[in-house]
Amino acid sequence: MSQTSLNRARILLVDDSSANREMLAAALACLDVELVEATNGEEGVAAARAGDFDLILMDVYMPVMNGVDATRAIRALEGSRAQTAIVGFTVDVRPEQMSRYEEVGMNDVIAKPVDPAELIRKVFYWSSVSGDDDTAYI
Repeated sequence: MSQTSLNRARILLVDDSSANREMLAAALACLDVELVEATNGEEGVAAARAGDFDLILMDVYMPVMNGVDATRAIRALEGSRAQTAIVGFTVDVRPEQMSRYEEVGMNDVIAKPVDPAELIRKVFYWSSVSGDDDTAYI
């Protein structure tokens, strides 16, 4: 795998802020990925249920359904879709919150404001991890 190719990995980006989605999409534009966007956790769960993704990028704080509840719902899905790696992003990275994110099934968390280089590193890592491993690595 080259540094700029993830073999057309499918990534679900769930964030209520269009500005955040634009910024994250721009950061990932140098990669060969298919980016599907959802504007809240409820839409994210529906997309995860309907499609096969290599990675889900999930904002933690959103209206309609937040990222914690959406992660729980995705982990409750049947089959391999429940095992898709989920990387949350949030301003709240206090240790007690990090434990909570891990408990609900997030594999990793990126602190906001999101550093594009960190985002790309985590996308490469989590897009290549087997979907059979549901271990959290926060």
